[in-house]
Amino acid sequence: MSDDQVQSISAADELRARGEEFWRRRLEQFSRLHPPFVSSSVAAAPSRWQSSSWFSPSGLAISPQDRSEYLVAAWLIYLARITGQQEFQLGWKPAWDRLQTGSKLVMASVAPMDVRIELAHDFEEVRKTVAAEVAQLRAHASFARDLIARCPTLRGVVALRARQPWPIGIAITTESCHAADALTTNHKAGHALCGDLLTFEVCALDGSFRWHFDAARLAPKQIDRMTQHLQTLLRGVMADAGQPVGRIDILAADERTYLLEDLNRTAAPYPFELCIHELFEAQVQKAPEAVAVVYEKERLSYGELNARANRLAHHLIELGVKPDQPVAICLERSLAMVVGLLAILKAGGAYLPLDPAYPPARLRQIVGDAEPKLLLCDVAGRTALGAEAVADVTVVDLETATPTWGERPPSNPDPGALGLSSRHLAYVIYTSGSTGIPKGVEMSHGALVNSLAGIGTSKLRTLQFATLNFDVSCQELFICWKDGGVLVLVREETRRHFSDLLEFIEREAIERLFLPFVALNHFAEVWSAQRVQLPSLRELYTAGERLQATPLLRTFFEAHPNARLINQYGSTEISVISEHHLAADPSCWPQMPHVGRPIVNTRVYLLDGHGAPVPFGAVGELYIGGAGVARGYLNRPELTAERFIASPFVEGDRLYRTGDLARYLPDGNLEFLGRNDDQVKIRGYRIEPGEIVARLCEHAWVREAVVLARQNGGGHKHLIAYVVCAPEAGSDEGGGGALAGALRAHLSARLPDYMVPSAFVRLAALPLTVNGKLDRNALPAPSDQAYALAAYQLPQGEVETALAQIWAELLGVERIGRNDHFFELGGYSLLAVQMLGRASNLGLSFSATDLFRAPVLKELASQICLQVQPSNSAVISVRPNGSQPPLFFVPSGFGDCSYVLGLAAEMDADCSVYALPWPPFDDVRPPTFEAMAAEVIVAIKQIQPRGPYRFAGYSSGAILAYAIAERLLSSDEVVSFMAFIDVSLPGASSNASLKNLAREFVLDRCGTLRDEYREVLERDTEQCSISELLEKAQQTGALAPDHDLHSDVSMYQRAAAFQRALQSYRIPSLPIEIYQFYASEPLSRWVPPDKQSGRDANLPKLGSDLVVDAGAIHAVPVPGNHATMVSNPENRQVLAHTISTALIGTLE
Repeated sequence: MSDDQVQSISAADELRARGEEFWRRRLEQFSRLHPPFVSSSVAAAPSRWQSSSWFSPSGLAISPQDRSEYLVAAWLIYLARITGQQEFQLGWKPAWDRLQTGSKLVMASVAPMDVRIELAHDFEEVRKTVAAEVAQLRAHASFARDLIARCPTLRGVVALRARQPWPIGIAITTESCHAADALTTNHKAGHALCGDLLTFEVCALDGSFRWHFDAARLAPKQIDRMTQHLQTLLRGVMADAGQPVGRIDILAADERTYLLEDLNRTAAPYPFELCIHELFEAQVQKAPEAVAVVYEKERLSYGELNARANRLAHHLIELGVKPDQPVAICLERSLAMVVGLLAILKAGGAYLPLDPAYPPARLRQIVGDAEPKLLLCDVAGRTALGAEAVADVTVVDLETATPTWGERPPSNPDPGALGLSSRHLAYVIYTSGSTGIPKGVEMSHGALVNSLAGIGTSKLRTLQFATLNFDVSCQELFICWKDGGVLVLVREETRRHFSDLLEFIEREAIERLFLPFVALNHFAEVWSAQRVQLPSLRELYTAGERLQATPLLRTFFEAHPNARLINQYGSTEISVISEHHLAADPSCWPQMPHVGRPIVNTRVYLLDGHGAPVPFGAVGELYIGGAGVARGYLNRPELTAERFIASPFVEGDRLYRTGDLARYLPDGNLEFLGRNDDQVKIRGYRIEPGEIVARLCEHAWVREAVVLARQNGGGHKHLIAYVVCAPEAGSDEGGGGALAGALRAHLSARLPDYMVPSAFVRLAALPLTVNGKLDRNALPAPSDQAYALAAYQLPQGEVETALAQIWAELLGVERIGRNDHFFELGGYSLLAVQMLGRASNLGLSFSATDLFRAPVLKELASQICLQVQPSNSAVISVRPNGSQPPLFFVPSGFGDCSYVLGLAAEMDADCSVYALPWPPFDDVRPPTFEAMAAEVIVAIKQIQPRGPYRFAGYSSGAILAYAIAERLLSSDEVVSFMAFIDVSLPGASSNASLKNLAREFVLDRCGTLRDEYREVLERDTEQCSISELLEKAQQTGALAPDHDLHSDVSMYQRAAAFQRALQSYRIPSLPIEIYQFYASEPLSRWVPPDKQSGRDANLPKLGSDLVVDAGAIHAVPVPGNHATMVSNPENRQVLAHTISTALIGTLE
């Protein structure tokens, strides 16, 4: 080979290396665009590709060759405006897809184009930014096609596994896009497609363009509308090139009229002059003997309830209650609570609900802000508030046996004599505040009367489920009473435990029920386990969070065909403004149902960041006007002026800026899409993370903080706090659990439980974008130390292991120890209900009361009765569903199957997954692998009577899987898959001995020790036995003083027994293939550097070639070492993907 050839090859290699590094970094930051054209509120259908051809608008003062550049820039501006995303990625397919140097290295057919649009910039600035990005794409065009397959970090990006990861793409062509027919149907356009939904193909020569789109998800009418918007935007650029691109008008006059006027024709008569309690009084006149409210064995008719409330109301008037005056009410659920609320309204006051279950600090904060002069309470309320909070407040005890108001007249107070009108306040309800101070929403009678006029017209028995602090409670009460229904109160204990609630609903023949989505889904899950029939149920309302049509909900409503699901949208500031009655047939429901149209006398506007209406179908911030808007926030004029603004569209109207994002569907219904700010909803409660941040920063250890809502591994949304600590908080290492516990305790004393984060992640600094903003995408997922975990000890026995598996799934915590606390890890009452159901399926019998009394895993396990089960009861069902034969995982040599939980969650193979039991050991008769295999096979056969069987095992535990396969094969069964996860067969080089594992266990806990103590432990790991090492670790403080050393020693003794059985097992040669997923890094911390064997070329097989033909071994590298390949989330994701790929036989 000549020097020129060598240089040419070297240059090509260098060019490829630069290109691959560029693309690797870009693909690792995969940022998907969320197009507004496709709705999750409509059911999916098979793809139908069409194309539509157009010319760029005439009159553009640019050359035909430059028009493509202008079109691409305009299209990206349009996408940024209608999606609300200013940073995203698109698929990019250039006209040049082969290097001109003759190299065989070519770029992938579609590459990721990074888009960053500053809407404050003018068009020329944006165009130059786009041109610079295109130049970047061209400069790094050279890389091998198999980059994703070769790069472990990219294999872990799930979205990149799709044939076409980007929903929208841009294709550049040198052929004219103009066609005789504007619309071509059944068009494949395989050469041009680079978007899974839509490709914008532009001719670089003449400025023509063509849309390629999936007509099953994107209507041709929407394509026409987008074309008009794009051309209008370009004309706007030509008219005034210097204006910010975010302000260029893209709406035609007829579309503006449709958005602002036609969609808001909701005017209808309603009793605007009435107060809300007058709706109740109207029913008293109609049917005074009818039952109005029921609580356990007590019931009151409309006439009796009215009389009691009137007597108390006259007493309140004598005490000085006036219209608009907040009157606090703090009682447990009872008839007295209902009487007190009605009495406040009748006296002209605005009721101010205080939940006795809230932390006293929170209640005192609300009382201090609202400054009520009067408080209605019972013993629980008085205790919750404390003497100091009520020192300057007149207290009316509603539990007194001889009320002083008993002799007051039973007649209705006269609103006219009180000066009370529908413009006055009905309540002041406090919600979370972004500044750390909760804000009180002032809602008038008239606004509530309008909301009730637009919903519900049935006389039904209605369950009063929500607390008075939740505005839905007002809806529950008066939607029932306005039509003469029966309100049924439920005890707090029953309300929290859904198994009891189901029986209550059945017994009380409840017909109407209000539940936030999360509670509704748990309700359906508990029902699926109990299968209680609820024939009385007619209406089930949900609001507070975005509704998802889960399989559980579909099954529930299929079993209750007389019940209808009604999805509402609203907030405390606007009550209910829209609702959607879902179809009677749940199979027709889309995955994410919409929220319907505005109710009567309500106006809805979707606006951009400049207050202009967004195009039909585009994402905009939701502004609400009309009769249902609240007055504002109590004592917060600045905040009221910020959130409640004068309408620019209807004279005299006020708009509430919700902060929610929504869009119109083609049929005019609204689809709710979430928030455009930090506000979140957890379990139906609206939460301002800023309030949590403010409380966090009061702690001496916290310097900065951010709180976000994220879904955990169990699919449940929970709060994560990211904190930057002051130096006095100690070392970053090893103290995460202690930090989480301290901060959790700090917040629990000041905030309701639903506002306390589940995890606390310590950061050296908050990550920032290039623009200096918080980079939310760079915030890491919480590790185990982010939770208020106790000192870790492996769960012991079947009960603890089963509970730990359930907790890990529900709470999304990687590793659950026997000392961990359910509620400190983020558990709450609804998750507790789920846990009870799953535990029951495993034969674990206990109640919710047991959990509340003993929330620590080992304490709860000690109280649980393990019921007699079939022989497979110890098998843990990690993932129950799948069309392919199940995959059985064998525990590690420590008997630990917790690694299976996180691994199975990341796998995308279509099979069920089970974790097999660890056989018991008998010191008198040491076990053999043959005997253990025979015992485990009995449990396997209970689940899968016949083969083909598939197994996987981690570390030395996998040898037991091999022994199981040996016994099955000897019985003429088929074993079709065997996965070894970093398994060293006897005789192969390995440094993961029991003693080394114990050393790692101790050294991992040395991060916060003084240097001299850490050095002692590191030195002594070589000389000490396992029990001596653990004792020294406790003496130096690496292990807590109350750490159960006996339990740890027992664990290592059992592991040693397993190892002795392993050493005596003569491993046969079997006619099977083995997938050896080996760790690519040595266990450097477990073995001193001078004693490390390293990972040489023969190591990937790890001895498996000693018993199986080398051609039957598939060695697959996985990032990490023996421990971190399964404990590190990124490494585990790669491992799960490679196992999944091997299962379907496509691993190369």
